[in-house]
Amino acid sequence: MFTFFSRSTFVLLSFYTILSIVIYASFKSSEEQSDSSKFEKLADDLAITSEFIKVDYYSQKNDKPYVYLNASSMVMDHTKNFLNLKSPFGNTYSNDSKPVNYKALSGKLDLNDKNLTLVGSVIVWDKLSEIKSEQLTYIQSKDLAEFIGNIKSYSVAEKSGDQVYIDSIKAIAWPNKKEGEYLGNVVGKIIRKKPYEPGINFKTDKMKLQLNNSYIELINNVYIKRDNAEAFAMRGEIFLENYNKKLKYYALYDDVKLIQHLPGKIPIDPKYPNGPKKPNDRRSFSEKLEGFAKEAKIVLTGYPKVIHEQDVVKGNKITFYENTEIVEVDDSTSSFIISK
Repeated sequence: MFTFFSRSTFVLLSFYTILSIVIYASFKSSEEQSDSSKFEKLADDLAITSEFIKVDYYSQKNDKPYVYLNASSMVMDHTKNFLNLKSPFGNTYSNDSKPVNYKALSGKLDLNDKNLTLVGSVIVWDKLSEIKSEQLTYIQSKDLAEFIGNIKSYSVAEKSGDQVYIDSIKAIAWPNKKEGEYLGNVVGKIIRKKPYEPGINFKTDKMKLQLNNSYIELINNVYIKRDNAEAFAMRGEIFLENYNKKLKYYALYDDVKLIQHLPGKIPIDPKYPNGPKKPNDRRSFSEKLEGFAKEAKIVLTGYPKVIHEQDVVKGNKITFYENTEIVEVDDSTSSFIISK
Protein backbone atom coordinates (compact mmCIF):
# COMPACT_ATOMS: atom_id res chain seq x y z
CA MET A 1 0.00 0.00 0.00
CA PHE A 2 1.52 3.35 -1.06
CA THR A 3 0.61 6.37 1.07
CA PHE A 4 0.69 9.78 -0.64
CA PHE A 5 1.69 12.70 1.59
CA SER A 6 2.86 15.53 -0.72
CA ARG A 7 3.57 16.48 -4.34
CA SER A 8 7.25 17.12 -3.56
CA THR A 9 7.80 13.39 -3.00
CA PHE A 10 6.67 12.64 -6.58
CA VAL A 11 8.77 15.44 -8.05
CA LEU A 12 11.90 14.13 -6.28
CA LEU A 13 11.31 10.57 -7.48
CA SER A 14 10.75 11.78 -11.04
CA PHE A 15 13.96 13.84 -10.91
CA TYR A 16 16.10 10.84 -9.91
CA THR A 17 14.45 8.71 -12.58
CA ILE A 18 15.19 11.27 -15.29
CA LEU A 19 18.78 11.71 -14.07
CA SER A 20 19.44 7.97 -14.32
CA ILE A 21 18.07 7.85 -17.87
CA VAL A 22 20.21 10.79 -19.02
CA ILE A 23 23.42 9.26 -17.56
CA TYR A 24 22.65 5.94 -19.21
CA ALA A 25 22.00 7.60 -22.57
CA SER A 26 25.32 9.53 -22.47
CA PHE A 27 27.28 6.25 -22.72
CA LYS A 28 25.57 5.23 -25.96
CA SER A 29 27.45 5.38 -29.27
CA SER A 30 26.38 7.59 -32.16
CA GLU A 31 24.86 4.63 -34.02
CA GLU A 32 22.41 4.21 -31.14
CA GLN A 33 21.00 7.73 -31.39
CA SER A 34 17.52 6.43 -32.27
CA ASP A 35 17.40 4.46 -29.01
CA SER A 36 18.66 7.49 -27.12
CA SER A 37 15.79 9.56 -28.54
CA LYS A 38 13.33 7.02 -27.16
CA PHE A 39 14.87 7.40 -23.72
CA GLU A 40 14.60 11.18 -23.95
CA LYS A 41 10.90 10.94 -24.81
CA LEU A 42 10.35 8.57 -21.89
CA ALA A 43 12.12 11.03 -19.60
CA ASP A 44 9.82 13.82 -20.80
CA ASP A 45 6.76 11.65 -20.14
CA LEU A 46 7.94 10.83 -16.64
CA ALA A 47 8.39 14.52 -15.93
CA ILE A 48 4.71 15.05 -16.79
CA THR A 49 3.05 12.05 -15.09
CA SER A 50 3.72 9.54 -12.33
CA GLU A 51 1.77 6.32 -11.84
CA PHE A 52 1.25 4.45 -8.57
CA ILE A 53 -0.60 1.33 -7.49
CA LYS A 54 -2.76 1.03 -4.37
CA VAL A 55 -2.80 4.61 -3.20
CA ASP A 56 -3.99 6.34 -0.02
CA TYR A 57 -4.29 10.14 -0.03
CA TYR A 58 -4.93 12.21 3.11
CA SER A 59 -5.68 15.90 3.55
CA GLN A 60 -6.32 17.97 6.69
CA LYS A 61 -7.88 21.35 7.32
CA ASN A 62 -7.41 23.18 10.61
CA ASP A 63 -5.80 20.03 12.06
CA LYS A 64 -8.96 18.01 11.30
CA PRO A 65 -9.58 15.29 8.67
CA TYR A 66 -10.77 16.88 5.44
CA VAL A 67 -10.36 14.42 2.57
CA TYR A 68 -9.44 10.74 2.45
CA LEU A 69 -9.02 8.92 -0.87
CA ASN A 70 -8.12 5.35 -1.73
CA ALA A 71 -7.64 4.07 -5.30
CA SER A 72 -6.44 0.84 -6.90
CA SER A 73 -4.19 2.95 -9.16
CA MET A 74 -3.39 6.61 -9.65
CA VAL A 75 -1.73 8.68 -12.36
CA MET A 76 -0.54 12.13 -11.29
CA ASP A 77 -0.40 14.85 -13.94
CA HIS A 78 2.29 17.25 -12.70
CA THR A 79 1.52 19.96 -15.25
CA LYS A 80 -2.18 20.20 -14.40
CA ASN A 81 -1.83 19.03 -10.77
CA PHE A 82 -4.51 16.37 -11.26
CA LEU A 83 -4.86 12.85 -9.89
CA ASN A 84 -6.52 10.42 -12.32
CA LEU A 85 -8.00 7.57 -10.29
CA LYS A 86 -9.14 4.01 -10.84
CA SER A 87 -11.74 2.53 -8.45
CA PRO A 88 -11.69 5.54 -6.08
CA PHE A 89 -13.14 5.09 -2.61
CA GLY A 90 -13.02 7.48 0.32
CA ASN A 91 -14.73 10.29 2.19
CA THR A 92 -14.84 14.00 2.81
CA TYR A 93 -15.79 15.60 6.10
CA SER A 94 -18.63 18.05 6.62
CA ASN A 95 -18.49 21.12 8.86
CA ASP A 96 -19.62 19.04 11.84
CA SER A 97 -16.80 16.52 11.15
CA LYS A 98 -19.21 13.82 9.98
CA PRO A 99 -17.89 11.75 7.04
CA VAL A 100 -19.58 11.68 3.63
CA ASN A 101 -18.47 8.49 1.86
CA TYR A 102 -18.14 7.88 -1.88
CA LYS A 103 -17.00 5.32 -4.45
CA ALA A 104 -17.00 4.93 -8.26
CA LEU A 105 -15.31 3.15 -11.16
CA SER A 106 -13.01 6.07 -12.00
CA GLY A 107 -12.39 9.65 -11.02
CA LYS A 108 -10.24 12.76 -11.02
CA LEU A 109 -9.09 14.93 -8.10
CA ASP A 110 -7.90 18.49 -8.75
CA LEU A 111 -5.17 19.15 -6.17
CA ASN A 112 -5.39 22.91 -6.72
CA ASP A 113 -8.93 23.35 -5.41
CA LYS A 114 -9.74 19.80 -4.18
CA ASN A 115 -12.64 19.44 -6.66
CA LEU A 116 -13.57 15.79 -7.26
CA THR A 117 -15.14 14.15 -10.32
CA LEU A 118 -16.43 10.56 -10.17
CA VAL A 119 -17.65 8.51 -13.15
CA GLY A 120 -19.42 5.14 -13.36
CA SER A 121 -21.59 3.46 -10.70
CA VAL A 122 -21.23 6.43 -8.37
CA ILE A 123 -22.49 6.03 -4.79
CA VAL A 124 -22.36 8.73 -2.12
CA TRP A 125 -23.70 8.07 1.36
CA ASP A 126 -23.66 9.04 5.01
CA LYS A 127 -25.55 7.89 8.09
CA LEU A 128 -28.97 9.15 6.94
CA SER A 129 -28.80 9.28 3.15
CA GLU A 130 -27.57 7.64 -0.05
CA ILE A 131 -27.55 8.77 -3.66
CA LYS A 132 -26.53 6.82 -6.78
CA SER A 133 -25.76 8.26 -10.22
CA GLU A 134 -23.65 7.81 -13.33
CA GLN A 135 -21.47 10.86 -12.69
CA LEU A 136 -20.68 13.27 -9.85
CA THR A 137 -18.81 16.57 -9.73
CA TYR A 138 -18.12 17.97 -6.27
CA ILE A 139 -16.99 21.62 -6.00
CA GLN A 140 -15.53 21.84 -2.53
CA SER A 141 -15.34 25.64 -2.26
CA LYS A 142 -19.11 25.88 -2.79
CA ASP A 143 -20.02 22.63 -1.00
CA LEU A 144 -21.94 21.75 -4.17
CA ALA A 145 -22.38 18.27 -5.62
CA GLU A 146 -23.86 17.78 -9.10
CA PHE A 147 -25.16 14.29 -9.93
CA ILE A 148 -26.01 13.35 -13.52
CA GLY A 149 -27.72 10.26 -14.93
CA ASN A 150 -30.15 7.74 -13.44
CA ILE A 151 -30.40 9.34 -10.00
CA LYS A 152 -31.66 7.15 -7.17
CA SER A 153 -31.76 8.84 -3.79
CA TYR A 154 -32.73 7.78 -0.27
CA SER A 155 -32.74 9.96 2.84
CA VAL A 156 -34.26 10.12 6.31
CA ALA A 157 -35.69 13.31 7.83
CA GLU A 158 -34.25 13.35 11.35
CA LYS A 159 -37.11 15.27 12.98
CA SER A 160 -40.03 13.27 11.54
CA GLY A 161 -38.31 9.96 10.76
CA ASP A 162 -39.85 9.96 7.27
CA GLN A 163 -38.02 7.98 4.60
CA VAL A 164 -37.83 9.89 1.30
CA TYR A 165 -37.07 8.02 -1.95
CA ILE A 166 -36.45 10.03 -5.14
CA ASP A 167 -35.54 9.12 -8.74
CA SER A 168 -34.60 11.76 -11.34
CA ILE A 169 -32.33 12.56 -14.28
CA LYS A 170 -30.19 15.14 -12.47
CA ALA A 171 -29.65 16.33 -8.90
CA ILE A 172 -27.79 19.14 -7.16
CA ALA A 173 -26.95 18.87 -3.47
CA TRP A 174 -25.45 21.06 -0.76
CA PRO A 175 -24.34 18.40 1.78
CA ASN A 176 -23.59 20.69 4.72
CA LYS A 177 -26.96 22.43 4.38
CA LYS A 178 -28.74 19.08 3.85
CA GLU A 179 -30.53 20.59 0.86
CA GLY A 180 -31.00 19.35 -2.68
CA GLU A 181 -32.76 19.88 -6.00
CA TYR A 182 -33.93 17.11 -8.33
CA LEU A 183 -34.65 17.78 -12.00
CA GLY A 184 -36.23 15.84 -14.85
CA ASN A 185 -38.87 13.11 -14.51
CA VAL A 186 -38.81 13.29 -10.73
CA VAL A 187 -40.58 10.33 -9.11
CA GLY A 188 -40.66 9.85 -5.36
CA LYS A 189 -42.39 8.45 -2.32
CA ILE A 190 -42.50 9.20 1.38
CA ILE A 191 -42.79 6.31 3.84
CA ARG A 192 -43.94 7.10 7.34
CA LYS A 193 -42.10 5.80 10.38
CA LYS A 194 -45.29 4.09 11.59
CA PRO A 195 -46.44 1.51 9.01
CA TYR A 196 -50.17 2.14 9.57
CA GLU A 197 -49.84 5.82 8.60
CA PRO A 198 -50.25 6.31 4.83
CA GLY A 199 -47.42 8.10 3.08
CA ILE A 200 -47.34 9.98 -0.22
CA ASN A 201 -46.29 9.10 -3.77
CA PHE A 202 -45.49 12.00 -6.09
CA LYS A 203 -44.23 13.01 -9.54
CA THR A 204 -43.03 16.40 -10.78
CA ASP A 205 -40.62 18.15 -13.16
CA LYS A 206 -38.55 19.67 -10.36
CA MET A 207 -38.28 19.13 -6.62
CA LYS A 208 -36.51 20.96 -3.79
CA LEU A 209 -35.72 19.13 -0.56
CA GLN A 210 -34.74 20.75 2.76
CA LEU A 211 -34.16 17.97 5.28
CA ASN A 212 -33.29 20.32 8.16
CA ASN A 213 -36.66 22.04 7.74
CA SER A 214 -38.56 18.82 6.86
CA TYR A 215 -39.83 20.58 3.75
CA ILE A 216 -40.40 19.51 0.13
CA GLU A 217 -41.36 21.79 -2.77
CA LEU A 218 -42.77 20.38 -6.02
CA ILE A 219 -42.59 22.54 -9.17
CA ASN A 220 -44.44 22.03 -12.50
CA ASN A 221 -46.74 19.14 -13.50
CA VAL A 222 -47.25 17.92 -9.96
CA TYR A 223 -48.97 14.62 -9.16
CA ILE A 224 -49.66 13.34 -5.66
CA LYS A 225 -51.24 10.09 -4.50
CA ARG A 226 -52.19 9.47 -0.88
CA ASP A 227 -54.42 6.68 0.32
CA ASN A 228 -57.51 6.69 -1.97
CA ALA A 229 -56.94 10.16 -3.45
CA GLU A 230 -54.98 11.36 -6.49
CA ALA A 231 -54.35 15.02 -7.24
CA PHE A 232 -52.83 17.08 -10.06
CA ALA A 233 -51.57 20.69 -9.95
CA MET A 234 -48.80 23.03 -11.10
CA ARG A 235 -47.13 23.45 -7.71
CA GLY A 236 -47.06 21.63 -4.41
CA GLU A 237 -45.59 21.51 -0.90
CA ILE A 238 -45.14 18.79 1.71
CA PHE A 239 -44.49 19.61 5.37
CA LEU A 240 -43.07 16.41 6.86
CA GLU A 241 -43.24 17.57 10.50
CA ASN A 242 -46.94 18.41 10.33
CA TYR A 243 -48.28 14.88 9.91
CA ASN A 244 -49.59 14.62 13.48
CA LYS A 245 -50.37 18.32 13.94
CA LYS A 246 -53.50 20.34 13.20
CA LEU A 247 -51.55 21.95 10.38
CA LYS A 248 -51.53 21.25 6.67
CA TYR A 249 -49.35 18.26 5.78
CA TYR A 250 -49.39 18.92 2.05
CA ALA A 251 -50.75 21.59 -0.29
CA LEU A 252 -51.31 22.01 -4.02
CA TYR A 253 -51.72 25.21 -6.04
CA ASP A 254 -52.95 26.33 -9.47
CA ASP A 255 -55.37 24.30 -11.60
CA VAL A 256 -55.92 21.64 -8.96
CA LYS A 257 -57.76 18.47 -9.93
CA LEU A 258 -58.65 15.89 -7.26
CA ILE A 259 -59.92 12.34 -7.87
CA GLN A 260 -61.14 10.34 -4.85
CA HIS A 261 -61.73 6.63 -5.28
CA LEU A 262 -64.65 5.96 -2.94
CA PRO A 263 -65.72 2.49 -1.77
CA GLY A 264 -67.93 0.36 -4.01
CA LYS A 265 -69.01 0.87 -7.62
CA ILE A 266 -71.76 2.88 -9.27
CA PRO A 267 -73.89 2.20 -12.39
CA ILE A 268 -72.45 3.39 -15.68
CA ASP A 269 -75.96 4.53 -16.65
CA PRO A 270 -78.08 5.81 -13.70
CA LYS A 271 -81.23 4.67 -15.58
CA TYR A 272 -80.13 1.07 -15.08
CA PRO A 273 -79.05 0.73 -11.43
CA ASN A 274 -78.54 -3.03 -11.86
CA GLY A 275 -76.57 -2.65 -15.06
CA PRO A 276 -72.78 -2.51 -15.63
CA LYS A 277 -70.78 -0.74 -12.92
CA LYS A 278 -67.86 1.69 -12.88
CA PRO A 279 -65.51 2.92 -10.14
CA ASN A 280 -67.12 5.21 -7.58
CA ASP A 281 -64.92 8.24 -8.28
CA ARG A 282 -65.55 11.77 -7.03
CA ARG A 283 -63.85 14.56 -8.99
CA SER A 284 -63.11 18.05 -7.74
CA PHE A 285 -61.54 21.22 -9.13
CA SER A 286 -60.08 24.29 -7.39
CA GLU A 287 -57.12 26.68 -7.25
CA LYS A 288 -55.84 25.43 -3.89
CA LEU A 289 -55.91 22.15 -1.97
CA GLU A 290 -54.73 21.59 1.61
CA GLY A 291 -54.40 18.15 3.20
CA PHE A 292 -54.54 17.69 6.99
CA ALA A 293 -53.24 14.24 7.90
CA LYS A 294 -54.11 14.28 11.61
CA GLU A 295 -57.76 15.17 10.92
CA ALA A 296 -57.91 13.05 7.75
CA LYS A 297 -59.45 15.85 5.74
CA ILE A 298 -58.90 17.73 2.48
CA VAL A 299 -59.91 21.37 2.06
CA LEU A 300 -60.47 23.03 -1.33
CA THR A 301 -60.56 26.80 -1.85
CA GLY A 302 -60.38 29.08 -4.86
CA TYR A 303 -63.66 28.50 -6.78
CA PRO A 304 -63.97 24.82 -5.76
CA LYS A 305 -66.38 22.50 -7.57
CA VAL A 306 -67.26 18.85 -6.91
CA ILE A 307 -68.77 16.38 -9.37
CA HIS A 308 -70.08 13.01 -8.14
CA GLU A 309 -72.49 10.90 -10.17
CA GLN A 310 -75.18 13.40 -11.23
CA ASP A 311 -74.42 15.94 -8.49
CA VAL A 312 -72.44 19.17 -8.94
CA VAL A 313 -71.58 21.23 -5.84
CA LYS A 314 -69.90 24.65 -5.69
CA GLY A 315 -68.93 26.93 -2.79
CA ASN A 316 -66.25 29.15 -1.26
CA LYS A 317 -64.70 26.26 0.66
CA ILE A 318 -65.34 22.53 0.32
CA THR A 319 -64.09 19.99 2.85
CA PHE A 320 -63.81 16.20 2.39
CA TYR A 321 -63.09 13.56 5.00
CA GLU A 322 -60.93 10.68 3.83
CA ASN A 323 -62.62 7.37 2.96
CA THR A 324 -66.12 8.83 3.39
CA GLU A 325 -68.68 10.41 1.06
CA ILE A 326 -69.33 13.33 3.43
CA VAL A 327 -68.82 16.77 1.89
CA GLU A 328 -68.95 20.05 3.85
CA VAL A 329 -69.70 23.11 1.74
CA ASP A 330 -69.30 26.73 2.86
CA ASP A 331 -70.57 29.55 0.68
CA SER A 332 -70.95 33.26 1.29
CA THR A 333 -74.33 32.93 3.05
CA SER A 334 -74.63 29.40 4.43
CA SER A 335 -72.90 26.17 5.35
CA PHE A 336 -74.25 22.66 4.83
CA ILE A 337 -73.22 19.01 4.74
CA ILE A 338 -73.94 16.52 1.97
CA SER A 339 -73.92 12.85 2.98
CA LYS A 340 -74.87 9.77 0.97
